[in-house]
Amino acid sequence: MKVLIVEDEENIIQFLLPALERAGYEVETASDGESGFEKAKSAKFDLVLLDITLPKMEGTEVLKNLRDAGVNTPAIMLTGRTDTDDKLKSFEYGCDDYLTKPYRIEELKARIKAVIGRASERGSTPIALSELEMDPLRHRVTIKGENVHLTVREYNILEILLKNPGDAVEKDKIIQYAWEPDHAVAQNTLEVHINSLRKKIKKDDFLLLETVRGVGYLIRKGTLPGQE
Repeated sequence: MKVLIVEDEENIIQFLLPALERAGYEVETASDGESGFEKAKSAKFDLVLLDITLPKMEGTEVLKNLRDAGVNTPAIMLTGRTDTDDKLKSFEYGCDDYLTKPYRIEELKARIKAVIGRASERGSTPIALSELEMDPLRHRVTIKGENVHLTVREYNILEILLKNPGDAVEKDKIIQYAWEPDHAVAQNTLEVHINSLRKKIKKDDFLLLETVRGVGYLIRKGTLPGQE
């Protein structure tokens, strides 16, 4: 398993690097946001550990730029900040977990294992429907070959729907799949993510994400008007 640490404080790198290598991870590092972005974009990592306060490019901006580029490698934010807005922004941009400094290395290793485990459980075989393709290995979604920027939640929602094409998936099942087990999620929150997802996959004229009243949602390949 390959981990990228993006951190500008040398003492923290020297704390994390040997601990993760002893745990069996292959580790690379970057000391600023720009080099971290380039490394994460150009190489295959199983996880990125991303500090928020970085020179040249803040960690949240690195994360957003990666997601905009179609790179959905799992990411854990590490920060000394306690501002709720930073946390909300990080999750909005697609982080998988968020840990505030100081933290115990045992807790970090447990979170790394959990995040990578969730990603690997979902398989590696590409899923295609109409002109949309999902590549679980690269955590990337394309329509007509163009990257589609999705948040982590949107990606997870789309994934469970694509695994059940044409079948209604219950709202509770979608929530259980797309969020952490201990994360309380209101159904109207799911609806907000569904509406955002609909807008992002509209590039595919044949792809329909439908509401099944009283049940949940389904995705299917439709036809253009006049082609029924």
